[in-house]
Amino acid sequence: MLRWLILISFIASPAFAKERIIWYKPNWPPYYESSGPKTGQGYIDKLLDYLQTQFPDVQFDSNYYALSSLEQMRQQRPNTCNVSHLRTPAREKIAYFTAFYIQPPPSLVFRLEDWRNKIYEAKVFSLEKLLNEKNLRGGFSADRSYGSPLDALIRKNRNSSSVSMITGAADSTSMINMLNSKKFDYVLEYEEVAHYVVDNKLAEGPLGFSEVEEQRSPVVVHIACSKTDWGKKTILALDKALQKIASTAKYRHLMEDWHSPQIRETYRKDFDDFYKKRASASWTNIPSP
Repeated sequence: MLRWLILISFIASPAFAKERIIWYKPNWPPYYESSGPKTGQGYIDKLLDYLQTQFPDVQFDSNYYALSSLEQMRQQRPNTCNVSHLRTPAREKIAYFTAFYIQPPPSLVFRLEDWRNKIYEAKVFSLEKLLNEKNLRGGFSADRSYGSPLDALIRKNRNSSSVSMITGAADSTSMINMLNSKKFDYVLEYEEVAHYVVDNKLAEGPLGFSEVEEQRSPVVVHIACSKTDWGKKTILALDKALQKIASTAKYRHLMEDWHSPQIRETYRKDFDDFYKKRASASWTNIPSP
């Protein structure tokens, strides 16, 4: 009996435990589905599932969190990675990064009823000029990154009367509902997210969309892991796996086929350049030895 107890204790010891990554995912459909019958079936949920096939001996667990939360990175919690972050200088102080996928840039989103306003007649808007329009107010999530060029403009004007910085539950649905309630006149959001929110009756439409002059190229979205020895080792392993799968047809399918034909045509070269770069070399913020 004693022999069996010793054997069971030995097998259950940490040396035999399956390695684990706790993935923090934003509660952000259609990229990530955190509840209901579609749980785990978001577009990037599926891309992460494909990445997991490269780690048969690692357990992937998911936790969902508010879009603006970076607390798990700030606290450097063990075994934690975040699936979708734009890489910024501030975030690089608390996390290691590797490029995961690219995303068409955020659009200017406004109430379609305001299309009658002449200022909305342009197909492309300069955010800098809009922020100088004293009769208009933009709504922005305080802890979210919209891409470095847009972040810099928002930061520069954050104390202006033309800017509303929203803290707390500043998720996409909340921002669009505040837009509809006329708390502000426009927001920045990925077009497919705004369409999803309206199509699933989480907010009212119709909405109008225009390109933002200062950010017309796609943004690279990264996996971020806690800035610890474990996080460094994990990012290097994930980076190597992504380099391997980036040239596969399945990776391309999961990354872009849910976009509209127009989006795929507009950003065809950007997609192809990303695949080539992602497959050809390491892509992290870890200094070379």
